[in-house]
Amino acid sequence: MAMVRSTTAQVADAVTANLAPFHLFLQTPLMSEQPEEMQYGMIGEDGRTTEEKVAKYCGEVDWTYLKPHYETGSLFFVDPSIKLETVGVAIAHDVKEEVAAWLKTGDLVKIEALHAQQWEEDHEQKFQALVVSPFVLCRPN
Repeated sequence: MAMVRSTTAQVADAVTANLAPFHLFLQTPLMSEQPEEMQYGMIGEDGRTTEEKVAKYCGEVDWTYLKPHYETGSLFFVDPSIKLETVGVAIAHDVKEEVAAWLKTGDLVKIEALHAQQWEEDHEQKFQALVVSPFVLCRPN
């Protein structure tokens, strides 16, 4: 038993001795006293048009992607006669008159329980969707 304790103590001493240089390194400050000045810029200032940016967030999805947006009340149906991108740009530019007109004519409709129930049952249904935060625009393919 005494031999095991002394061997364990010897190993512990050896490990501690080998780690000594690392302890000195860890105690050395890694940052300079004067931090670098931060660079500020608006996210999305990349020279692309709103139309190009909106097109980037358009794609095909299934109901499992859209369902959480429906549950938060941010999912809208866009009539096939209007491009999703057109509605997305109007929302991005806050063109209230145009959005209000689509809402009034039914070309833009907030998704309600009836639609959600139908799409919940159809596991094969795919949608074209566009994210224009905080909204998600969609239409069945």
